[in-house]
Amino acid sequence: MSKQNNIYQEQINMLLNKGILIEDKIEAIKVLSSLNYYSFIGYIPNFTNENVNYENKISFNNIYKTYLFDRRLRNIVLYIIEIIENTIKTKIAYVFSIESGEFGYLDNSNYKDAKEYKMLISNLKRLLQKDKKLELVDYYVKKYGNKLPIYIGINVFTMGMINSLYKNINTNIQKKIAKEYNTGVNQLTSWIENIVYIRNLVAHYMRLYNFKLQKTPANCKLNHQSNIITYRIFDIFHIMKFLVLDKDEWNNHILAVLDALIEEYKEYIELDLIGFCEDWKEILIKH
Repeated sequence: MSKQNNIYQEQINMLLNKGILIEDKIEAIKVLSSLNYYSFIGYIPNFTNENVNYENKISFNNIYKTYLFDRRLRNIVLYIIEIIENTIKTKIAYVFSIESGEFGYLDNSNYKDAKEYKMLISNLKRLLQKDKKLELVDYYVKKYGNKLPIYIGINVFTMGMINSLYKNINTNIQKKIAKEYNTGVNQLTSWIENIVYIRNLVAHYMRLYNFKLQKTPANCKLNHQSNIITYRIFDIFHIMKFLVLDKDEWNNHILAVLDALIEEYKEYIELDLIGFCEDWKEILIKH
């Protein structure tokens, strides 16, 4: 037996010693050869407690199915975040250019904190230099220099930079951008922060299933139909509903894919471990 197979066999033995039911050892080794063992055991409740023995009540296959569900759930979240990011950039560029001109976002008088403004501009210049290899960025940098109109420059911004920009711009501009989402400044600030937070988690392959969020988005009287706060991924889906402005995209594609995913894995997952209640579809649908 090779050293590599010895490692996988040791991992199998550790699972067996914990009382995990392994239906097919060959298939289990195949799974562990493509999936980090310590990522896998993250889906086993309380696994690191040395005193816990699962007595064959939890199977390897069920754990793996939970992992697959979570991976596909993360893909849905990333897809939604891409839509949200493009929309918020468009709304910011639109409002900013009307209120302060297409170069107004480069004017420190439009910001509350000079230090935060300088950091934002520094990050923008760094990214423009880094992205000059991209044909479109190179074209506009040659045309405008580093002083790009907002509807071009905003495309280089990361979500973290969008978060910093929105929190720091003058209140009158903040309010007009928030109005595009039928909400207030405090709510939109919180929502953007939470999108950045969850994006960072997903980008680093952190699990969403049975994961308690450290923060949760602010409720909005104009949008939230209920005051449910779960500190699970459901809270993020709830505000994503408001941040995705395309009703057909949300209802007919995103919710349909989410519903199909939950239906496919319903034998292996517990909805409350992602914060979803029985009537989650009615709460998340856009009317």
